[in-house]
Amino acid sequence: SSFVINWEINPNAVKGASTLQLVAEDADENQVELLEESGKNAVQLQVNIGGDLDIESSTYSSTDFFTSHTAHIVSFTMECQGKALKDAKLRSSVIYGGAAVYDAPVSYDEEGYSISWTTDHRASPSGTYTVRVFRETDQSKAEENEEWKQK
Repeated sequence: SSFVINWEINPNAVKGASTLQLVAEDADENQVELLEESGKNAVQLQVNIGGDLDIESSTYSSTDFFTSHTAHIVSFTMECQGKALKDAKLRSSVIYGGAAVYDAPVSYDEEGYSISWTTDHRASPSGTYTVRVFRETDQSKAEENEEWKQK
């Protein structure tokens, strides 16, 4: 006999090769290591976390002449191998003219992710704005690596 386990990989997991170890959890939430048939070694599976992302996005900027601020909204969804990536912890940086002009959190709801910010009209020249989105875990790793390099 056999059984099937279906699970979704946490979108905040670090990309690359990893080991998945199976455990059972009792009613008191105590974890019990599952062992191979020999009873000696823990059940472990080699996995590769990652894949190509399919991203669909839309943008909006207000154009009302009678207000003093411009509202910017970027909405997007992400999928990997046909499965929606949900609840990823993301941050964003808005780039204009090669310089970061705004850092914004990324919110998530059942329809997808969104980034929004407002600026004074005078501080919002027309042109192309680039929004870079990254996982908080990747930013933390990059900051740790930079700190390590400086030591």
